[in-house]
Amino acid sequence: MFYLKHLKRVSFLSNIFFIPCLFFLYSCDKNSPIDTEIEDVVDLTLKIESVFPVKADLGDTLSIVGKNFERSVILYLNEKKLDILFNNDSLVKFRVPYDGFDPFDYKIKIDNGEGIENIKILTSPFQLFAPIVDSIPVNFKFGKEVVIYGKHLTNIPTRKTDIIYLDNEPITVTSQNKDSIAFKLPNNLQNFDHNILIKAQLQELEILNGIKIPQPTITGANKNEVKVGDEIMIYLSDFFPDITGLNDFFIAENKVEITERFRDSLLIKVPLGPYKSRDIGNLKIKMFNIDFKENIDLNLISKWYLWSYKHDRELTNGIAGVGNLTFWSFYDNNSPYFNVFRNSNDVLNNVIYKYIPENDEWEESIIPISTEDMGFGEVFYFFPTYDGEHTFIYISRETNNFFKYNFQTNTVTQLNDFVNNELIRQPTGFVHNGELYFGLGYTGATSVFQNRKIWKYRETNNSWEQATEIPLVNDYDLRNAPSVFENNGKFYIGNGEERTTNFWEFSPDDTWVRKSDIPNPVQYALNVQIDERGFYYNSYLKNFWEYNIGSDQWIERNDLKPEGYNFGNEYMFIHNNYVYLVGYQIGYPPSNSLFFNYDHIILRTELSNF
Repeated sequence: MFYLKHLKRVSFLSNIFFIPCLFFLYSCDKNSPIDTEIEDVVDLTLKIESVFPVKADLGDTLSIVGKNFERSVILYLNEKKLDILFNNDSLVKFRVPYDGFDPFDYKIKIDNGEGIENIKILTSPFQLFAPIVDSIPVNFKFGKEVVIYGKHLTNIPTRKTDIIYLDNEPITVTSQNKDSIAFKLPNNLQNFDHNILIKAQLQELEILNGIKIPQPTITGANKNEVKVGDEIMIYLSDFFPDITGLNDFFIAENKVEITERFRDSLLIKVPLGPYKSRDIGNLKIKMFNIDFKENIDLNLISKWYLWSYKHDRELTNGIAGVGNLTFWSFYDNNSPYFNVFRNSNDVLNNVIYKYIPENDEWEESIIPISTEDMGFGEVFYFFPTYDGEHTFIYISRETNNFFKYNFQTNTVTQLNDFVNNELIRQPTGFVHNGELYFGLGYTGATSVFQNRKIWKYRETNNSWEQATEIPLVNDYDLRNAPSVFENNGKFYIGNGEERTTNFWEFSPDDTWVRKSDIPNPVQYALNVQIDERGFYYNSYLKNFWEYNIGSDQWIERNDLKPEGYNFGNEYMFIHNNYVYLVGYQIGYPPSNSLFFNYDHIILRTELSNF
């Protein structure tokens, strides 16, 4: 502490007047004290009065108010020297640094040049504002800029990293200041809701589910009636077309082929199916493994649509091949029974599947007939009795070749062999009054010869006899697997090979009447009958014909041709109020299809369409 002594000044006249008096008094009492000086004290030590403002952002200017600041004063925040912007003996201004200290526990040291023992220490004399977020946009686009608005979001002005984290993953910002932070929404997000962590003001602000990507919605389609394979526009909102793998679209649970993607719509192709009704307006979009569904008015008007399918390898125990379902499948007891080849060279077809269309179930039975040493072409042929239980089975071999099979109990009864000089292949058979009429087809092995004969089997005495022959029209009219219709105890027989145009009425009294020729015969035609009308179809030539038995007229039914599917024909049947067409897929369907080349597909249409 410093002291300074000052003499009191008096006027000259006063001094002259008082001098004698002083001598007089002094002479009177030598021991009386006389104040000859007065002491004034001036404190030059550093005084700190306040720091303002008491709250700040990084980079703000703060002031320390006090007394006796030296021009050479130095400020430290912890051990970091601060930038002094201005100072005099009563004020020091400095800038708050952007980093290097704990905003909740720090010290400012003031070195006023008085030695280390006299350094002033201020403990946390101001506070940093906490970062505040006012708004986060909700209409996001992947890869586009997102701006977060708020206050006190300050970081080092040049910093681009360690500011924003989405679900603990760092995001590089495109710009940032105390009022906003901007960054691009990444393309690799896998959720709708994301926690966001903001680092600002040397603090952390976490907002749970702060980034909410809007969920897509389906609003409709550009038309309400569609066919398989049609291109239609599906209208959406909040769809993200640029994100690969984040979206799949489904119609009636079938994944669609998307040809063009827009933020508010999709151009898609109506998938092949399967469908459980013509109302296919149950739409679904899958994003981030979440399904978003909407029902709209969308109806399938294709004449035929896919009802079901069966993987070929499931039928054949792993051996894929063409046409494993045979033409000798049959319908009885209110169910279709599919006969299936089980190997790649058409040797063995002793497997029967009962198919239940309502719930798409396949029930397998292996016919208990020995197939040991069976060779190529020695196949099973089925001729149902329509009693709800049995079918005759002929095997194209010389002995042990005729049986009665109970498909309800999966049991067989061996009957008298069919004996002939030649084995019959691809024969025709039908039951009338409990008797089997059997024949036609062809004989021979490498050389094929037509068989015009028909035999009759009587179960009452377990015997065979030749019944009749179909009249000869052309030398090469092969009759293998022809179409057969029945009306009033008479049978109408034709088709079988492309050259066979003549069509016949057969009566069990062994008489034949030629009917109107088939306009466009086909090989291996699928056929069904509805009342007095018979129908046949061949998928290779796309022929669909109707024969009116009463009027003996053929009518081409182009309206019944299946469209949108590429398949080989195998079997056709009527069940309840629907007609079903069974075939195998030819070629490779679109990648979004559930079935593959050679797989069996089942189409159906309403019986009323016939």
